[in-house]
Amino acid sequence: MQQSQLQKQAKLLLNKSQSIFELLIAISIFLIAFISLIVLVNSYLNALKTVKERAIGNFLAQEGLELVIAKRNIERIKNSGMSLLDILPPGKYCVDHNLILNPTTELCPLYIDGNGFYTHNSTPTSTIFERVISISTSSIAGQDYVIVTSTVQFYNQKIELTTILTEWF
Repeated sequence: MQQSQLQKQAKLLLNKSQSIFELLIAISIFLIAFISLIVLVNSYLNALKTVKERAIGNFLAQEGLELVIAKRNIERIKNSGMSLLDILPPGKYCVDHNLILNPTTELCPLYIDGNGFYTHNSTPTSTIFERVISISTSSIAGQDYVIVTSTVQFYNQKIELTTILTEWF
């Protein structure tokens, strides 16, 4: 009888140790799954931030081209006698919603002003973006045209968009 009672106690002790071992395995699996989930969410948030910054950079590069086109159109309407090359001389420029071409030799930092516009004028709200507009000229068969390249840089990424402008009057 005492031997059977010892056998029961041994089985009970064996079951307890198996239960603790199973519990440790279950906790380990749960922790691995939980940590993997945290890493996945973190990766997703970083990718989302990168996509957002890239989209804003692309919009700013497009805006740079559109600002130069607007500058050309407004100057041609005001001064119909001016040539395209007089309006947009070759060089590198900072240009924002004021449509003033400010000569530069480097990328110009962009700030957000009180109205939510991106500008090159220093304001308290700085951004990670820098933009420069490069203008070069060429001529084919006596027709002058201007090549405009808008370059936006942020962190170690760079976006360049180019367009060609011609005399349209």
